[in-house]
Amino acid sequence: MQKVYKNILVMVAGFCGLHLLFKEKTIAFLVIAISVLFLSALSEKAAVIIEKSWLWVGEKIGKVNAAILLFLVYHLILTPIAFLSRIGKKDPLQLRAPEKSNFITNHHRYTAKDLENPW
Repeated sequence: MQKVYKNILVMVAGFCGLHLLFKEKTIAFLVIAISVLFLSALSEKAAVIIEKSWLWVGEKIGKVNAAILLFLVYHLILTPIAFLSRIGKKDPLQLRAPEKSNFITNHHRYTAKDLENPW
């Protein structure tokens, strides 16, 4: 039950902070904070219902937020990088078929020190 009241306290502090941030534009945040505070103080059942509904709303907002952020990262960062890499002629992953062979000759002489720490 202590966790429920901890979450309620965070909610009330958040709404009070929003009220201080938007002082003269709205008083709704302060009304919500006071309502949540009094309802949760009057009844444990109300506190549990408020907390569960708040966590449900937070979960839904988190899913939408994650989808929006992933969309923005993909289209604003990864897509231009992909287009720029296609413009260049380099093939760092060797995806294009070479003219002769895929075999790469390595002119490294292995010693006992190479096998001491293989990772």
